[in-house]
Amino acid sequence: MDYALYLLVNANLFLRPAELAPDLEKLPLYHWFILACLLVSIPKLIGLLTPGTPLRHPVSLCVFGVFGFVALSHLAHSDLDRGAAEVFEFAKVVVYFVLFLALVSTPGKLRLLLAGVIVFGVITTSVAVLEYHQVIDLPNLKTVQDAYRDRQGEEVTLRRLMLTGVLHDPNEFCVFLGVLCILTVHRLTRPGAGVSRLMWLLPLGLFLYAINLTKSRGGLLALLVGLATMSVCKWGVRRTAVIGLFLLPLVGVGLAGRQTEISVSEGTGQTRLALWSDWLMRFRGSPILGESPAITPLTAEPKELRWNYQQLAHNSYLQAFADVGLIGGMLFLGAFVFAFRTMARHHGPHVNIADPEQRHLHPFVFGALAAYMTGMMSLSLCYVLPTYFIVALPVAFARMTVTEPRLETISFDSGAWRQLALASVGMLGFIYVFMKVFRA
Repeated sequence: MDYALYLLVNANLFLRPAELAPDLEKLPLYHWFILACLLVSIPKLIGLLTPGTPLRHPVSLCVFGVFGFVALSHLAHSDLDRGAAEVFEFAKVVVYFVLFLALVSTPGKLRLLLAGVIVFGVITTSVAVLEYHQVIDLPNLKTVQDAYRDRQGEEVTLRRLMLTGVLHDPNEFCVFLGVLCILTVHRLTRPGAGVSRLMWLLPLGLFLYAINLTKSRGGLLALLVGLATMSVCKWGVRRTAVIGLFLLPLVGVGLAGRQTEISVSEGTGQTRLALWSDWLMRFRGSPILGESPAITPLTAEPKELRWNYQQLAHNSYLQAFADVGLIGGMLFLGAFVFAFRTMARHHGPHVNIADPEQRHLHPFVFGALAAYMTGMMSLSLCYVLPTYFIVALPVAFARMTVTEPRLETISFDSGAWRQLALASVGMLGFIYVFMKVFRA
């Protein structure tokens, strides 16, 4: 019952029925489903309080730490009403994360959830593509008109595919489409599935077509990094390099235009660098507790502008440092550092994953994580639910995966803090140097 309700929570999260069907807009469906799921899951949530559970994993501790600094930052800078609303909004995200760890407890449940997310993605992407081609007309789902200058200096206007909900920006949508592509390839290549697995070619084709319609350069780059990570993990560096030599020219030909013209010397590249500079200054102005994050969606903006309603940092890691201060930013970055480390520990010549299904799944979860982490370098996704869906995957995977030899649980000790400090200095230093070198 509890797991079935959690599947409904995810269906509501990724299908967004209240936004696709205006008649349902006033019904808090997501709140009903997650509250019901929370109530029936109390015994399993209590079970998570014992030692050695996923709540003690460094990724989980980092997530709880970020939540604490969100509350502290608002307590220091906001009025009580606004602060309470923002903290409550992020609390819902943390509840979703905890329910993931409590209920997705077996390999079968994990694979079913991932298959369900792909199916939900097929439905929402199909609706978005139909609206893009004007087959249907939905008031909450409109394509973006984006103007840019091509290499000849001529101004070109593009229609870009977008979605509703927390991934309403074309670039954010494209990053998650990349994750869906990688998870779909897992289903397509699953051993022992027979001819039936070929049906997954249809969702894969749909997601790739939608990526093309988003015209997102950062999203395409995220997909390529995710696929490269998956390939290295599955076939090694040399084979991946050979595959890349054949596939990259095909990608360049198939997606010729704005999406493959990746440049930081002009256009949106310079805009992002200017935003990085602004948010670095904000971090310098409030390094202890930050300036307090804006988490609650702004619903007062015109619907046609919802996809870009505020100028954020366009870098999730920098956004976190500016929003919740040095320690809070370290913890946000740490959630992904430890998630990446968790998946990396399961790969290597001296580690064998006992379950063949889990062994096959590992490169694809690793690739999905790498794709999303890459996408966050150019997008602000600090407080949205899909981010915590992605970061919960490695924790759940490690919990249910038996290895030979047995891997010890990563501990959050003084060594872990030193790693976080080095990673934080490296991230902020990279952003600063990159901005100084390439900003006009």
